[in-house]
Amino acid sequence: MVLNFNRLKYCIAHLPEIIMTHVKDLRAQLTLQNVQYIPEVVLLVAIGLGLYTQWSVTQDTVLSFISITALFVFAVSCALRYYCGMQRAGGALFHIWVGCLVGILAFSDSSDVEYITTQEAMEALFLTSLALGACWHILTRLLKLTDPHPGLLGSAAGLEGIGLMVGGMVVGESFPALILMTLAFMTHVAALRLKSTPVLVSLTAFVVVSIMYLFPELSLSPNIYALVCIAGRHTLPAILDLYLLGRSMLERWQMTVFTLPRMVRHLSLLVVLALNIALGIIIGSSTTQHKEWFVVFPLFLAVAVVWLLLHLAFFAACWQLMGKVTACNAAHSSLGEPAQSYQRIMAARGLRHFGLVTQRLICLSLTSTLALLALGWETRTPYSLALLFTVLPLEAATLSLFWELGEKLGGTCTAYAVISPLTSLRPEDGATLLSAGAVQEMTTRTMMMLTQIQHFFAFHMLNNFGCDLSTSGVSMDSLRNKLSSFFEQRTAEGPRYDTYLLYFCGDVFESGDWALSDNKRLTLDTLLEWWDAKNGTSGARLILVLDSTHSFKWAQEIKQLQDIFCAVQTCRYIRRPDAEVEGGSGNGVGTFTRAFLQYNTGQEISVDWTGKQRPLRAIYTTSRCWSDFTFHQPTRDDYRHYWDSNFPRFTRPLLRALNIPGVGSLFCCCTCFGRWLRRLQMTCLPPREIDTGHGFKLIKS
Repeated sequence: MVLNFNRLKYCIAHLPEIIMTHVKDLRAQLTLQNVQYIPEVVLLVAIGLGLYTQWSVTQDTVLSFISITALFVFAVSCALRYYCGMQRAGGALFHIWVGCLVGILAFSDSSDVEYITTQEAMEALFLTSLALGACWHILTRLLKLTDPHPGLLGSAAGLEGIGLMVGGMVVGESFPALILMTLAFMTHVAALRLKSTPVLVSLTAFVVVSIMYLFPELSLSPNIYALVCIAGRHTLPAILDLYLLGRSMLERWQMTVFTLPRMVRHLSLLVVLALNIALGIIIGSSTTQHKEWFVVFPLFLAVAVVWLLLHLAFFAACWQLMGKVTACNAAHSSLGEPAQSYQRIMAARGLRHFGLVTQRLICLSLTSTLALLALGWETRTPYSLALLFTVLPLEAATLSLFWELGEKLGGTCTAYAVISPLTSLRPEDGATLLSAGAVQEMTTRTMMMLTQIQHFFAFHMLNNFGCDLSTSGVSMDSLRNKLSSFFEQRTAEGPRYDTYLLYFCGDVFESGDWALSDNKRLTLDTLLEWWDAKNGTSGARLILVLDSTHSFKWAQEIKQLQDIFCAVQTCRYIRRPDAEVEGGSGNGVGTFTRAFLQYNTGQEISVDWTGKQRPLRAIYTTSRCWSDFTFHQPTRDDYRHYWDSNFPRFTRPLLRALNIPGVGSLFCCCTCFGRWLRRLQMTCLPPREIDTGHGFKLIKS
């Protein structure tokens, strides 16, 4: 009774404070909602002034009908948004009519009303609406008041773009070119949403060409203020999101394009190919009108053949990318791991190598489009220019994507595990018989390690070559054959894996050598000889993860290696684990494996390996040239092999001609100096963790 009375007293005492807090939150929310509508209100006033000015001069009944219809539509939009709770339907009506009315004002001849007071007020209100909208977008992104993820284009930009097209149709006979120009603007906004920085150059060129060539050739004197307002409403947020939105380019592609249905993605590629072919046909037909057509047209045909072959290769590369994306989507949905990264899946599927070997083709196809424009510049038409600026941002965004795939994704990794139960081997006495309880615990621990290793391989999307569990020991011949096959593994695309991960847990001698059956041993020198025979010149690296009593002895030897990319991740048991296995302690061999895998899969580590009473100490060492390692870069043979096996046969002669060996870097001195600094850091101040680029880290404690 007393407890309930105290609770009631507490609620009554804090009730006013709770009510005021909710009132303040409600006021703040309503204030923010009202602030975001100010630019739209100013824009509507500007549109009203513009329509009134046009009607007062022309006395056009169609214009008056459009104005009355617009008032009715805006009233319905407000009712749907604020009274019926239908935000999307009301917003769609609002944006499509805003685009239509601004299009009518922008594309109408403004020479007759240029110096009228209401016209000048309209222009000032257009700029005011744009400035207020820019301040609102900056504020929301800096203070993170909203989550600015409008998707590929955004409903507002798409609907106002459609309205702008309708407004261009109402104005006059040049509406096909105006529709293409609006489509070009929308593709630029979509490409900016995908964080493609080169599209800024294309957008700048589009604005300059439109003002200097497109509108004069269409005999239009548009209202620049209205165009700046409608364009700035959507380009400014996209440009701000290039730097203020934290999501990477691959994340944006994943959220907007890669999540689309497979049929939609492939149909979009067919549309892009059709736009490119239409552009080539329009430019080709215009070159026949050149005064020196007998020179220009044959030259155009020669360039057009190269352009067509490159764009067919471009189409084939994008088609293959969509197929790989479909496989990545299926893998991502089947895993069901909340911590699983989509980019990690893409890296495991070999998309980094795919991006590297195809980005040259994408760049050359973009260059060939510009070359085609240069040939048809003298005989340009509004349609060819508008269609060109529709295609350019799409190709630039695609080039940025392939460049990002090659630069940001991790490399490929294959893994193999050898597990042999601990039998308390002592070199001076041979094998020691264990009790039945010790054998049972040894078997349980071994099976647990096998399960954990397999989960580790699957979690980080490593190519699982196998997890071998041998209860009777491992022979030298079988181990040699297995490791030779493992070191010969190649990716599906052809090149070798960037990283080969070898895990071992079992009996070792005091030197760290693996104890095999028939009293044989595998030394570190022998293992590296097998590795060098298969991957000595491939540029791949070997990572050894060892969990045994004396495996830290190999870590000391690795430091002396010169010309091999090799690292050892192991531990040093502070207490004697072979005695603890018999005694039943939980800190025997296998403890490090459990802690290492828990750390690299985001789980809570069950063993304190950083405290003073830690049962083990994590150790990693690397060879001297480890810091010089880079993920596999395609060679000339890799380019030839991939292009011959993945692109149409009739494009191969051109692709072979373009397969030119790379030129050395102009900054080779800086590269060498940076390599020396990294080696110095690894020697004098090695980090506590090394990111392998495959999702897991090498650690020391």
